[in-house]
Amino acid sequence: MSEEEQNNAMNKIADCTRVINQKYVGYKSFEKNKRIKNEGENIGLPIEELSEEEKREQTEKLFDSSL
Repeated sequence: MSEEEQNNAMNKIADCTRVINQKYVGYKSFEKNKRIKNEGENIGLPIEELSEEEKREQTEKLFDSSL
């Protein structure tokens, strides 16, 4: 095979692999998820703090449930 024929063959193979690697792009690729707006202070945390007794009770419940 001459060098020119080899180059042509390699170019054809390269074109085939480009076609094989093309994939369908679905709608999910273009969807943008809405960001949740964080309004207010510390939304996940309660404003009032637990008393020492309540903390102790909850700690004991957690330890008991883990056994």
